[in-house]
Amino acid sequence: MIYSQGSIFCAFFILGILIGFIFDFFRALRKTIKTNNIFTYIEDVIFFLIIGSMFLRSIIIFSAGELRFYIFIAIFLGIIIYILTIGNLCVIMFKVILDVLKKFLIYSIRILKIPIKVLKKVFQMMKRKIEFIKIQKNSN
Repeated sequence: MIYSQGSIFCAFFILGILIGFIFDFFRALRKTIKTNNIFTYIEDVIFFLIIGSMFLRSIIIFSAGELRFYIFIAIFLGIIIYILTIGNLCVIMFKVILDVLKKFLIYSIRILKIPIKVLKKVFQMMKRKIEFIKIQKNSN
């Protein structure tokens, strides 16, 4: 499908907004979950794979594979407008959501530990009982 240059510009402007949005998600993720450098590098690779695939797919869909200078201007403007308008609000929103998810996961893990501890004790008791029976058989 052939799009006009104005439509292509708008599509890549929206892509710039999405790039800013995804970047802020990863930024909030780093603020919420402290990780070491290896996980940070992995997050960076995931970010660039997502952005790269979105960029390439958009070029193929909207501009028939033609790379024009105004595409980069549109993406840059989209990112800048996003940062200047709702960027900080999105980071706060992501951080709150991720904090809630983090607390939920921690609470869920604590709840799941209870039956695991009980099962562990039951298995230890069964093991002791079996060992006791073996010792009694060997002593007879």
